[in-house]
Order: sequence, then structure tokens, then C-alpha cells
Amino acid sequence: MFNFSKKDIKRLDFVLLFTLIALIGYGLVVLSSAIAPTNDTIKSQVVATVVGFLAMLFIFTLDLDFLKKIKWVIYVISIGLLVATILFGHGGEEWGANLWLKIGPINLQPSEISKVLHIIFLSAYLGDNKKKINTRNFIIKYLFFGLLPVALIIRQKDIGTAMVVFFITMVIFFISGISWKNIGIIFAIGLLAFFISLPFIWSKLDGYAKDRILDFQNSDRNLSTSTHQTDRGLIALGSGQLTGRGYKSGPFSQNKYIPEQHTDFIFPVLVEDFGFIGGFVAIFLYFMLFYRMIRVSMRSDEVYHVGMVIGVLALLFIHIFENMGMTMGIMPVTGIPLPFFSNGGTFQMMNISLMGIVLSVSMHKKSLEF
Repeated sequence: MFNFSKKDIKRLDFVLLFTLIALIGYGLVVLSSAIAPTNDTIKSQVVATVVGFLAMLFIFTLDLDFLKKIKWVIYVISIGLLVATILFGHGGEEWGANLWLKIGPINLQPSEISKVLHIIFLSAYLGDNKKKINTRNFIIKYLFFGLLPVALIIRQKDIGTAMVVFFITMVIFFISGISWKNIGIIFAIGLLAFFISLPFIWSKLDGYAKDRILDFQNSDRNLSTSTHQTDRGLIALGSGQLTGRGYKSGPFSQNKYIPEQHTDFIFPVLVEDFGFIGGFVAIFLYFMLFYRMIRVSMRSDEVYHVGMVIGVLALLFIHIFENMGMTMGIMPVTGIPLPFFSNGGTFQMMNISLMGIVLSVSMHKKSLEF
């Protein structure tokens, strides 16, 4: 279980580590501004950050091959958490969906934990079957195991998270070495299945979910109710101009004008405080994070390791793209938080833990030379 002999601390990607620390620090600063009007503090986020880094240190000592050996245990835990949320979840009255489990005094969002376990399982499953990747039997099994969590999350009415898990599942598969022919077949079947099931999916969507899709098609459809979140976010974004209104000085964020400004719509708070320059800095840090993660994946010689690194990259990318996109009106509102910025203890801990896996892969001694 614990084996540091396969790793070399000198190979640790320190640029990636420092970029991560810079993002987390920046995120805490912006969150403090976003949460200030509520007279609350970021104490819980700081605690989650500390726990996340402790988890990262623990991951550094782990033998990643041990995780591969227990992949089925990991998968069962992941599915079990999602089923438990369907049966015992709470939060519908306050947040619109029963997505949380209460364990003593702690509230956890199991779908966030499931994302981490899902990446580990899929990467390990591919690693153990790398010679069978293009066989029909393996493709069917992979898609079943990969998409079962998506179905369970949709059952929780959390379409945003379901979209993230689906994206991760497909990205990990497509970088595994599957042939372009099989990619084309899967894409065609998937597209056909989607259009056939579209009427059924639409009939099962709640009213607010339908509103979000219709509002995305026509942003002027309902400014007084369902589209006001995007509308107010855009106003705050424009308010920041080049250099911003100043830290904790944004008239819109500090007067609670932006709905969910400490979670889903924290990016407008960042831009209102620090302007276009502040937004550019955040995007640049994300770009550096992705660039270093791609370097780590290219140095790895195992499908298992590459899958984990690219899986983490896919998770962060879809979160960032969707979150920033919805605040700018170029993507529908889905309630997806912004990594390392949005308030959410489970989300913060899991993202830092995932980066711990990436950094652990970077330390592996054996590398593939191109």
C-alpha cells in the first residue's frame, strides 16, 4: 500500500505545485470578497484546503499500483455513495436537489467524491486491459461501467455533474489508444441514441432545468426570473473594466446583487474586484496548470498513469469552461462550481487530492522518452 521507492522527489513537478498553490491562494482571496456581504467567513474553506493538502501528502506515500489492485473496491464504493445519496440524500428544500449526505456533524456531497474514485477506476480498468481496448467486448464493458454513475447522478437531478462525469469517461477512453474507427462508431451510436431519447429526456426535466435551456437559446426570454442570474453576472463582469473596482469594493458583489456569488457565480466577483487583468491572471494560471499536467502525462509510460492525469485535466477543464462560460452567457447555467475559487469543502478537498495524484505520477522514476 505504501511504497515511496518507485518515486523520486527530484522529479516532482514543482512548477505545477507552485501554480496550484497560487490558484488556491487567489481563490481564497476572491472567496473572502464574495462571502463578505453575508458576514460569514472562509474558515470552512481554509479547513478543507488544509485537509486537502494533508490528503495530498498521504497520496505521495501511496503506491499507485495498490489503487489499481483494488479498483473494484473503489468502483463499488463510488456506486454505493451515489445510491446512498438517492436513498438518503438531503438538501432539496434549500438547494433544489438532494445531493448531500449527513454523517454526524459533517455534510458531504458524494458525487464530488465519486468523481475522484471514477477517474481512478477507469484509468486502472484501462491499464489492466490495454491490449483489449479495441475489442467489442471491452468497449461495451467500459461504457457500461463508465456511464452507470452518469445515470445515477441524472437520477439525482444533477445534470451538471452528470455532464462532467460523462465528459471524463469519454476523454479517458479516447486517449487510451482506441482506434479512430471505433471512436467514429461510438460517436455515431451515441448521437443516434441521444436524438431518439431526447423527447423522453425533455419530458423528465424539471421546470427550472427546461427554463435554463430555453433561456440559453433566448437570453431575453425571462429577465425578471430565470435569466436574472446570467444577466446580473454579465453586469458585474462589465463593471470591473480593465483594473477592477478594488478588493471588496465592487458595488454589485458587495450588495449581494449577484445570485450564488460565493459558489457558481464567483467569477464575476473576481472580475469586478480585479478587472480584466484579474480575470486574465486566473485564466493564465489555469493554462499553466493544464500545460504542466500534459507534460506529466507525456512523461509517463503507463496507460493507467496517463489516464489518471488526463482524467483530472478533463474534470478541471469542463468545470472551468462551463463555469466561466455560463457567467458570460455562452453556456447554459448548470450550477457547476469554479475549481479552487468556489465555496465548497468537499469540492475543494477532492480537487486538491486529485492534484496530489497528478503530482505523485510526476515523481515516478520510470518515464517514456519521445
